[in-house]
Amino acid sequence: MTDNYNILIGKLDEFIRKYYKNQLIRGGIYSVSALLLFFITVALLEYVGHFGISARSVMFYSYLLVNLVIIVYYFIIPLLKLNKIGKIISHEQAADIIGRHFSDVKDKLINTLQLKKLEDDNTSNTTLIRASIDQKIFQLKPVPFSLAIDLKKNRKYIKYAAIPLLFIVFVLFAAPSIITDSTNRLIHHGTFYEKEAPFQFQLLNNNMQAVQQEDFLLKVKLTGNEIPENVFVDVDGTQYQLLKDNTVNFHYNFKNLQKDV
Repeated sequence: MTDNYNILIGKLDEFIRKYYKNQLIRGGIYSVSALLLFFITVALLEYVGHFGISARSVMFYSYLLVNLVIIVYYFIIPLLKLNKIGKIISHEQAADIIGRHFSDVKDKLINTLQLKKLEDDNTSNTTLIRASIDQKIFQLKPVPFSLAIDLKKNRKYIKYAAIPLLFIVFVLFAAPSIITDSTNRLIHHGTFYEKEAPFQFQLLNNNMQAVQQEDFLLKVKLTGNEIPENVFVDVDGTQYQLLKDNTVNFHYNFKNLQKDV
């Protein structure tokens, strides 16, 4: 009977290992999904908000803290329990989980564990208890406890990690600055970053050299989401307003230049 009971306990231990292996796989997928989603959220918030040092610092350390909690809860703890470090489920709890999958063996399995405990607590009348245990173990032998957990079912959770990953890859190809610029500012959260102007200057002159005593026509085109009404050029501390040709094109004619430019 002892050998049979040890085989039964071995099968329960095998199930418990697979139970935590399943938790580890699923937890790993959950961890990756949560980390990617949180990264996207933080990166988009920073890209749109262009926050200051204090706000970026809070976001940066919050991201690290949340990541740490997620990794510990969904990955580190199941990994420790898989290696029997810390409190793990008992044989009775494992029997209850197995019983949910093999309903016809639940009572027999739990009753066997209870009878074994009863035998250990009694010094007399153990013959009948052992016979009953042997009978139930014989009935439980063909049951593959480990099949109560199907590791392949975790495949359906991969999409939760794949979707945010594909989104990040798409953004990196379509508009990489959304990810790269905001991530750089978050990493260097203690550095002040001047907000980028919503427009850019484009010089239309092919040659920026001028001849002394001759006029020089400066031509400028503006691009961007917001075009200013007035444009100025600064020359030795003096500002000159450019004349507007249309919404985006401006010019200024430097007359009778006194020195080479």
